Amino acid sequence: MPKTDIPEAVCHKCKKPAVGRYSPDMDIAGLAFCEEHRDLIGTAFYCLMTDRIGDFNAIMGTDLASVE
Repeated sequence: MPKTDIPEAVCHKCKKPAVGRYSPDMDIAGLAFCEEHRDLIGTAFYCLMTDRIGDFNAIMGTDLASVE
């Protein structure tokens, strides 16, 4: 499968250029972070992966609903 170009990633918290990302799979974009928000996004990613949607929403300022 040919590799496609990925648009420049930005931090999901502040929109600064991203220095990395947390993802369950390299084919999934995941949550990108800047240096300042590395730990915060890591905590949010952990909450998302452990189905703690309320905590994720509180950290990220979002309003995601859990899927049941």
